[in-house]
Amino acid sequence: MFGLPVEQQLMVFLYFYAAGLITGLVFDFFKASAKVFNFSKRIVFFLDLILCLLASFIVYYVLFLLNYGEVWLFVFLALLSGLLFYYLIISGFIYRNLLVIFRALRSIIYKILKLFNILQDFILSITNYLGQRITTYKALRGKK
Repeated sequence: MFGLPVEQQLMVFLYFYAAGLITGLVFDFFKASAKVFNFSKRIVFFLDLILCLLASFIVYYVLFLLNYGEVWLFVFLALLSGLLFYYLIISGFIYRNLLVIFRALRSIIYKILKLFNILQDFILSITNYLGQRITTYKALRGKK
C-alpha cells in the first residue's frame, strides 16, 4: 500500500467500509426472511454458509481489483468497522422494517395461494358437475 497514493488508500478504505455495511444488510435480510418464513435450522445454516463464502469471495475480488491483491490490516479494519457501525446503529431499524415487509409479503403470498385453492376447488366442482351430466346424458341416450 506504500506505493499507492493516500487518496486511493482512502477510497479502498471507504469501499471496504461500505462492503461491511452491505454485508450486514444482507445478513439481516437472510435473518429476517428465515424468521418470517420459518426456515429449518439446516436451511439457515446453509444460507449463512453461502453468505459467508459469497462475502469472502466478493471481498477478495474487490481487494484484487482495487488494491492489486495486497492485503493490509486497514482493509479488514474497514470491513469490521462497517459491520460494527451497521449492527450497533442501523441494524435494529432495518431488521424491524424487513420483518414488517416480509410479514406483509407472506400475507400476500398466503392470500394468493388461498385464492388459487378456491379457484382450483371451483374448477374441480365444475368439471365434476359436467362429468356427471355427461355420464347421465350418455346413460340416458344409450337406453333409447
